[in-house]
Amino acid sequence: AVQEKAINTISHLEMLTSPTTWVSKKGKVALTHLEVRPETRIPWRAEAVGNDIIYHCDKPLDGSTVSFLQTLATSAGVRYEYDNWGNSRLVVPQEAAESFFAVFSEENVQKLTHPDEYVARKSGGDSLKVAKDYTPVAYVDVADPRPPMTAEQLPEELDIRVDGRVVKLPKIHYADMATTRSNIHRPRSVGELRASLEARVRRGNDILRALLSGNTELFEPTMANVVALTQAIHVAGLKKGEFMYRGSFSISDPDGNIARWLDKAENIYLRTSTHARPYHGVTVDGHLNMPRGLDVPTGMGGLFNGMRTFHYFTIPDPNGLSGNGGSGPRRRLFLKCETFGIFCSTAQVHPSLKTEAKSDGMKSRYYQFGDVVESIFHGSSLFVSQFTDKEAKGIRKENLLAATKEVVDVAEANLQAIGEDGLASLLTANVAGKGAGVRQLLDNVAAVLDNLPADENKRAEVTDILDDMMEGILRTTGHLSGELSQRMGNEIMIDAKDLV
Repeated sequence: AVQEKAINTISHLEMLTSPTTWVSKKGKVALTHLEVRPETRIPWRAEAVGNDIIYHCDKPLDGSTVSFLQTLATSAGVRYEYDNWGNSRLVVPQEAAESFFAVFSEENVQKLTHPDEYVARKSGGDSLKVAKDYTPVAYVDVADPRPPMTAEQLPEELDIRVDGRVVKLPKIHYADMATTRSNIHRPRSVGELRASLEARVRRGNDILRALLSGNTELFEPTMANVVALTQAIHVAGLKKGEFMYRGSFSISDPDGNIARWLDKAENIYLRTSTHARPYHGVTVDGHLNMPRGLDVPTGMGGLFNGMRTFHYFTIPDPNGLSGNGGSGPRRRLFLKCETFGIFCSTAQVHPSLKTEAKSDGMKSRYYQFGDVVESIFHGSSLFVSQFTDKEAKGIRKENLLAATKEVVDVAEANLQAIGEDGLASLLTANVAGKGAGVRQLLDNVAAVLDNLPADENKRAEVTDILDDMMEGILRTTGHLSGELSQRMGNEIMIDAKDLV
């Protein structure tokens, strides 16, 4: 009974927040139930989380509807959250479920949204005439008279609460997000700033939890939701004590649900990338694993650290490449936030590659004004990055750490010194530079062990070299979190336990 009521309430929420009518299309018949106009429907979704039912809406609502929902939620004893990116969230604890269903019943929605027609129907009056004579009142948002916070007023460090824990956000993470949005959406106080960021991260956690559990339809990949997902990933790193200013993430995605969800986002485009190149040419989920980019529109506040774009691709499970599209426990998502997009890359001049790289249902965007300038700036920043310290505080690239690369170089030289040039090449293939790093190296070690020389002394020499190398790998990466067999270099690794 509770499940049935919970499902019915989804349609009641859609009636409450969408334009509805009680009259047929031709205006001649009074309908039995309120009908949501399909072209302007505001969709809601629901999920069970522990003993709570959580309802989500990804579409912005006008001020009167938000006030309506807030009042109704309070009277029902549930929590309503509406962030300034336009997302709604209703949290219904088990003990308040029956009260919630009663307050948000279809009859109550009828009373609130069509009061005159409701009275006419109940009193035997002409509800059709009332409906035809009704003129809806337009809601006008009233501007907040308080001035928005300036960059100088932002605290150097902001405490936000995530999953019952306090996480400290450096100003560099959120300053642009707080000051580059339109004035109406900018925070007026530290409290509003904190609440806004907490709502964003909570939203991102909800999305990641749903995707990792296989619930891929609960959230739409709107721009706001995609941004929230990246912010939840950033905060997951901070929760582990791993700060990033520039760099890459690899996120556990064993079934590929996060990648496929992102592929459905609007304004995705195919692009080239200099990161972890060995993975770009493999086939994943039936398509070429070409990197995808997404630029955040001006006015949305961008991403953490002043970034305004990101790109991603799959890091496949090498044991899953045949048969199941690269899925498996070692499948991950590579994600890197950047300052400038690069729509005008070589990916745009190879139509056959674009066809091979598109996943089912993916809609890659077309050229937009400003793409050329943006791509030029991207190239300039890439050039400048060649001269920066790649292991400075907060720089978390997926490249091998210098100390780790030295260990690999020594092993390669030692193999060459005993005349095993072939094994040396096999060991280091696609590892360093723009390669796939430690995880590739470990797969290469397995290949070397499968091709040991027949001579026992040589075999012993090779295994000693590999043992020394592995000790060096463990020594130089031991301070980093995450499973070594899934690590590339110095990226921040995020696993399911870090997200929820």
